[in-house]
Amino acid sequence: MPVEPPSHSVERSLRRAGATLVAGVAGALLARGDTVAAREALSRVLQDEPRNTDALLAMWQSFLHEGKAPQGASYLVKVIDAEVRANDAALAVEH
Repeated sequence: MPVEPPSHSVERSLRRAGATLVAGVAGALLARGDTVAAREALSRVLQDEPRNTDALLAMWQSFLHEGKAPQGASYLVKVIDAEVRANDAALAVEH
């Protein structure tokens, strides 16, 4: 019996699960100070999910970890923008 390709919603769910896994790995890399590898992993997440706020925040933190806040500021701006659009002003202000 032929196997049918996954539906779009299943495919999206699989991508999100993969993005979550990669973001977790990136967090572990960041925790041990490997900012370059963390950013590479996070870049893969952001290719599939450009509005993934967890990945955007982790990118911001990777630049902070290196003392390069100006280079990472655009990631934080995207997070704040997403929070404002979601009517979560309190969280936006927190960041």
